[in-house]
Order: sequence, then C-alpha cells, then structure tokens
Amino acid sequence: MSPARCEKRALSPPRRKIPRKCKRGRTVGAVAPNGAAPWMESPWASLDGDIIRLVAEHALAGDVADYLRLRAVCRHWRSSTVSPRGRSVVDPRFHPRRWILFPESHGLFPGHRKLHGRVRFFNVSTGAFARLLLPFFPDHFVIDSVDGLLLLQRDRDSAIRILHPFTGDIVELSSLETLRPQVEPFFTSTELAYMRAMERKEMGIFSYFNRICAALSFGPDGVITIMFVVTRVQRVAFATSADQQWTLSNWQTNLSWKYMAFQGKIYAASIWVNFSPNRIFVIDPPRVEANGSASSFSLPEPKLFATCPVEKLFGFAYLVNCESEVLLIGHTDRSYSQAVVYRLADIILGRFIPLTRFGDYTIFMDERSLCVSSKAVPGIADGSLIYRHHGKFLAQYHVRSGTLSTAAEGRIEEGYRLAPYSLIHHLFACCLMTFGKSPGYAVLPCLVPA
Repeated sequence: MSPARCEKRALSPPRRKIPRKCKRGRTVGAVAPNGAAPWMESPWASLDGDIIRLVAEHALAGDVADYLRLRAVCRHWRSSTVSPRGRSVVDPRFHPRRWILFPESHGLFPGHRKLHGRVRFFNVSTGAFARLLLPFFPDHFVIDSVDGLLLLQRDRDSAIRILHPFTGDIVELSSLETLRPQVEPFFTSTELAYMRAMERKEMGIFSYFNRICAALSFGPDGVITIMFVVTRVQRVAFATSADQQWTLSNWQTNLSWKYMAFQGKIYAASIWVNFSPNRIFVIDPPRVEANGSASSFSLPEPKLFATCPVEKLFGFAYLVNCESEVLLIGHTDRSYSQAVVYRLADIILGRFIPLTRFGDYTIFMDERSLCVSSKAVPGIADGSLIYRHHGKFLAQYHVRSGTLSTAAEGRIEEGYRLAPYSLIHHLFACCLMTFGKSPGYAVLPCLVPA
C-alpha cells in the first residue's frame, strides 16, 4: 500500500453512519440542483484561502497530524495549503514531535507477522493513538526516534533511512558498513565472533552498537546532519545526507553519561563520583562544507556546559526536554527517596531553585527521559517523576508534596517479559535505549509478583 493511502487510512476521521431513512433517498452520483458536486455546495469548501491558511498554520503549530487531517477535507483546502510531501523530513515544521513509537507487549515488534505491517504511535500531549500501515519493517528495523522521525537500518546493506511515519517521506543516508573498519579495533576477538553471529540474525552491523542516542539537525539547503552516541565503544558517529561514509569521533564519551538529544545537539549529564559535582556537557554537530559534506572535519569535543554541586544533586542526573525547556533531575540523598528538579538555564546562571511545578506533565526517567502530559496517563498526578527505584519497582515521586509511592504493581527485574502491561510500563519502556527487529525491541522491565 502506498504511503499516501497509508496516511489517509490512519488519519482520516471515521465515516459517519447514515440513518436508514436517509439511505433510501440517496442515489448514486447525486449532484446539487445547479449541477455542482455535493462537496462544492458545502460552506466549508468555499472558505477564503487566507482563512484556510491561517487555520492550517495554527493546526501545524500544534500537531502535524491535525494539519494532515485538515488538508484531507477537500480539494480546495489542499490547494490552499502547503503540501508536506517530499519535504516533511527536511522541514522541521512538519515533524511529528508529539508522537512516539509505542512499544508493544507480547514480544511484538515492528515487522512482526502478527502486526500485519502496522505499528502504533502515541501522542504524548493528548494520549491519542494512531495505528499506521508502514510497509518498511519486513526488511528494516528501528534504531532510534528523533522528534517523531524514525531512524531505520535496512537489512541488506545497513543503509540508514530517516522515515516520516505520517507522510511516508524518506531521506537516505550512507551505510553503517563504512563504520566497520573504525569500530572493530575496539572489540576483542571473542566479542567480534559474538557480534558476527548476531549479524546473521539480521541485526547487521548495528549489533556492534546496541544502544545509541541520535540527534538530527537540518540545514536551509535541505542537508541533514546526524550524529549518534555509540555507547558500546564510547564514541560518536556522524554524517550528513550528502556524505558517502560515516565518521567516528577521535575522542571518547563516558559510560556513566545520560544523554538527551535537543535541537540538533547531544547533551550529556555525568554521574556524581567521589564527591565531584555533576557536570553537563554539550556535543555540537560537525561543520558542514558548501557541498553538504562533513567527512572532512572532526567532531568538536564535548564542551562543559554547566556544573551542579554535590550538595544540590546526588547520584545520577537526568536531562529531559519539557516543552522546549531543558530540565535537570536528580536526587538529594543516598536513599533516592527525595528528588529535585532544576531548570538548566538557571544552573548556567548559578541559580539553584528547585521547581515545585513543571506544568501538567509527568516525566519518565531511565536510560533516557520522556515528558508526557498527565492528561495522557490516567491515574498519575501532574508534576510526578516515574523512575526505577533501586531497580526493584517503578516509583512515583510527586514533586510538590515530596511523597514517594509505587507507580505500578509488581517488582522489576532485569530481562524480558512478553505478558500484557499497563500504559505506565509501555511509556517507561520508551526510556530504554533498546530498539531492533527482534523481541529485544519490546524489552520491558520484567515484572514478578511483589
């Protein structure tokens, strides 16, 4: 099925049932008295083009899915608005940044035969679901998602493709095979033998990477720059859509860093070690030549962006993008029962003012963080933090009251679980850096009876 038909099925409103009495009076090919098509008689179809464009801009500022639904109303509305076709990946205005790929349970993953080519997306602002038919997954698997765009690796050649799931637009990048000579020296012969065995299971060279954090930046000329942290070798790989190869950084990252992609950059928060303060670093994208290539330049080293004293933050620090504002979250005690939230902008200015509110949002934290509207998660109070408490259970910390409670039933153990989950468990799984065309994609914390 073409991406266009895929979009219409997923985003068009359900058909309204017609009363039986009305059905009797209908005739095939009915026209209005003046000979015009029925839809042309609708006052909505005769709206002024400027008004339509104004409404469309408002819809696009909120959610690209609403914009696509608006354009699907009639031919006049489509001709009065900008088509996202062919530009929805390179133009950030059309990114589905409020939508996330929803991890399934029962061991299902994109491309699993039981899903029949369909995958679900979840809107973190409204709690709505979109079930899309995407024909790519039989020979692709997901390695990450940035602003709702999916980063796919193609099985046959390990090429990276950036997919807009709501329009079907794709941007091609070079194959990750060009990284093989650069990453293999970091592994022992035993590790290489294991990973080559994983390659035969259709993981390709991505089995060398396992967990990544990717960032995308978009130039005015349509060139896309991508970089991603390869946690397994503590390096950052980068390329542009005009490059023929990937390049690895000549400097190391740190295994203890927590990463977040934001506005084309990668932010990293270090862990408290030996009474040293938590430090926040930023990794800028590489320089790009006039022809769109970045392979001639080395990646800038991480820059120290901010420092948080030990008395203000203890242990792991988490970075989260909450409505285009970066928050730094951590704990103040060794029991991890008291959490604290700071604005990164305040820390840069030397102000450490704990937040008691951050809108009507709930924040999920683990290997990465996810900000979700509390309206989309029934049963969770706004201003809550959801995280793994001592690796035993999912805790809910309410920032305003300072209370700690259990967010979901069951005790967490490492491993896989294929049984049904609550919505909280599914969203928590989005914070794990495990993606792929295997049951490992749906890795959720294993629940055992409490």
